[in-house]
Amino acid sequence: MNSKVKFLWIYTGILFSFALILIIFAYLTQNNISKENEVINKNMSGYKASIENLTKENEKLKAELDKLNTELAEEKDINSKYFEIEKNANTEEIASTNEKIKNAFSEYAKGNKNGAKNIVKDIDKSKTGDLQAYIIDKINE
Repeated sequence: MNSKVKFLWIYTGILFSFALILIIFAYLTQNNISKENEVINKNMSGYKASIENLTKENEKLKAELDKLNTELAEEKDINSKYFEIEKNANTEEIASTNEKIKNAFSEYAKGNKNGAKNIVKDIDKSKTGDLQAYIIDKINE
C-alpha cells in the first residue's frame, strides 16, 4: 500500500504541476491580449480624432467651395454684362467709323480731297475691315 500511496502522491503532484502551468499560461495569454486591446483602443482613439478632424476640414472646404462657386457665378454675370456693353460699344464704334468713311468718300467724290483726309485722319485702320482700309488708303493718296 505504501507504493500505491507514493504513486498517488506523484500522480497528484504531476497533475497539480500541469494545472499550475496551464493557469500561468492562461494568465500570460490574457495579459498579452489585454495589452494588445489597450494598443488597439489607443489607435482607435487616434483614428476617431483623425476622422473628426478630416470631417471638420471637409465641411470647411465644402463651405469655401460653395462660397467660391457663388462668387464665380456673380463674376460670370458681371463679365457677361461687360461683354454685352463692349459688344454694343464696338457696334456703335463700327457704325460711327462706317459713317465717317461714307462722309469722307462723299467728300472725296465731290472733289474735296483735303476735307476727306481730315475726316479719316482719326480712324484707326487696325480696327477696320479690308474694304474700309482700302477706301481710307485711296482717300489719303
